[in-house]
Amino acid sequence: MAHTTPEDRKEWLKTIEHLISLKPKTVVAGHSLADLGDGPESLEYCRDYLVVFEEAVSNTGSSEELMSAMRKKFPEAQDVMGDFILTKSAKVASGETEPAPETSGLFD
Repeated sequence: MAHTTPEDRKEWLKTIEHLISLKPKTVVAGHSLADLGDGPESLEYCRDYLVVFEEAVSNTGSSEELMSAMRKKFPEAQDVMGDFILTKSAKVASGETEPAPETSGLFD
């Protein structure tokens, strides 16, 4: 999410909802620990995470508060990059830093 804008995340959520509607049997996540499965429940988890993330962005005033809210809602979440992903994502979403320029075309 560090490479996204709020509009990008809305489109991402639409894409996830569409994929869920296709009822896949296997879903291979791009950022996942090796011991996690490839079941379709990962799409629902991703959807739920995005929804909560957007709610938390609206209800917090800093990246620290946003990270705390996400950790509270998703204590089982593991950052495959040692807290870098959540930290960077929270700073971008809180407006403390700009998204990386790669956001263009992310959901084409």
